[in-house]
Amino acid sequence: MHKNNLNAGLTTWNNIFLKKRVPRLSVGVCRWCDNVFIKKHNKESYCSDNCRYYSLQEHSRRTSHKWYHRHKNELSEKQRWGLGTGTLGPHMNSDVDFEREANIIAKEFNYLRIKRRK
Repeated sequence: MHKNNLNAGLTTWNNIFLKKRVPRLSVGVCRWCDNVFIKKHNKESYCSDNCRYYSLQEHSRRTSHKWYHRHKNELSEKQRWGLGTGTLGPHMNSDVDFEREANIIAKEFNYLRIKRRK
């Protein structure tokens, strides 16, 4: 009987301590690329930092688009079409290279889809 009590004690010890040491693997599906991955914690929903970055970028694009269309009638002309819509800076280049400056201005016209008068 002594042997049976000892085995019962070992079984209980194995059940209690060994179960805590075995990690439980949780499998998840990435919300951006639909790849299957092993989660490191319960709330993880993206397989990599790149997927999280692209998802947040897309989310901010959608919300700003939605905000603009809700409030576009309330914006002034300067807010809608003012400075900052192109790539041209407020100052001319420090060197006096007029051909380079003309090329920069031509690129800006193309970027803003403005036809130049000839």
